[in-house]
Amino acid sequence: MDRSAFFLLFFFAFLFSHHLEGEENFYLGIAWVGSSEMSEEITKGTMELLSELVPDLIVELQSSLSDEKSLDKTMNKFIQEKDAVILMGQAGLQYASDHQLDLPLFLSAINNPVQADLIRNIERPGGNVTGVSYFIDYGEILSFIKNFLPELDSVLLLYEKNNPASDADLYYLTEACRKESVNLYSKACSPGLNMDDVFKLYYEKVDAVIFGNQNFFFENLEDNSSLLLSIPSFSLDSLLVRRGVLASLAPDYLKLGRLLAGSIIGVLYNGKKTGDIPFGFDKDPRIHLNMSTAESLGIIVPLHILRVAEVYR
Repeated sequence: MDRSAFFLLFFFAFLFSHHLEGEENFYLGIAWVGSSEMSEEITKGTMELLSELVPDLIVELQSSLSDEKSLDKTMNKFIQEKDAVILMGQAGLQYASDHQLDLPLFLSAINNPVQADLIRNIERPGGNVTGVSYFIDYGEILSFIKNFLPELDSVLLLYEKNNPASDADLYYLTEACRKESVNLYSKACSPGLNMDDVFKLYYEKVDAVIFGNQNFFFENLEDNSSLLLSIPSFSLDSLLVRRGVLASLAPDYLKLGRLLAGSIIGVLYNGKKTGDIPFGFDKDPRIHLNMSTAESLGIIVPLHILRVAEVYR
């Protein structure tokens, strides 16, 4: 379904729902722990569509909570007051895994929920949970990298240590590398690790570096770091490309937010069962390219990439 058809569908759903007799107001809670540009962008996309289609929906946002205890306190309040809840990020996923909730729960800003053992079926999650995920198939990511490095033989995955979201990156990239006959190296990263030493260690071992989609790298990778000019590096988020990573194949977070809004409308206003709504993914991720890094690495970017990429310098 293209974007225009998507908006048209929910526009008519909106008109229908607002002509129901005795319609009640619904209350939605949104929460996440810590700072997260991803959560902010997804929430922006969600609120834009909800405000347009169901302006009477009453939303309470509790963003950038200090820790899991604050999330627990917020959820105790939401459970008493809200008709549905959106939980963002790994802390939200962990809360959903640890608690059985009676109200509809929408998850977002998470990695693949199947690998996290939260659900078994993307198309029909079951229970009272659904949502959207930033996950992109790693086979697609390897194919993307081969546009820049046609003879790709080996990659290094950098992931955040003790972050459950990293488990999905490692699991799915391992499977993709096995199918594509690409050698995989991996390195767990934590505060205090010298990234320059890591790049020096793997300089002659790998053709490319892939950064996992964890906050650790957003917080610790310096802008235009010289290490990014030693090995071609790729990410799953545009922020690192703006900081000097060569390229990314990244979901459009605003699009994920709109998909999430559609699921919420389906449950609260159209009577759908939460667990019958498929998890949403960005099936047409965007390409981001740092042209200065490409030039420094001596990489010739294919024209078909240049035509569609968002380019930074």
